[in-house]
Amino acid sequence: MGLRLGARSSGATEAMTYGRQAMDEILLRRRIDEGAQEGSLNAKTRWKIGIQTVRDPADSPSLSSDWELQEITLDIRMADGGRERPVELRTLRLVRKKGPWQKNQ
Repeated sequence: MGLRLGARSSGATEAMTYGRQAMDEILLRRRIDEGAQEGSLNAKTRWKIGIQTVRDPADSPSLSSDWELQEITLDIRMADGGRERPVELRTLRLVRKKGPWQKNQ
């Protein structure tokens, strides 16, 4: 029983590590467009990211017209011993709105 719990904990830790690495890479991007993307990290780990602008965020300070708040959701699915381990990470990011002068940034 102890070995099984240890293996389960190790799998969850590995999935969380992959999730944090993927989220860090996403947050390093200068510009993140709304929508969804998906892919795989390796043969047993898949990811899906969703980015959406938060409309009228409750309990948040008023934002000037140059800024918007985005919610980023990262879903990692890792195959582990015949089962799939899900890990979901969410964060908010404040970004400058894209103006006509910033077409390809």
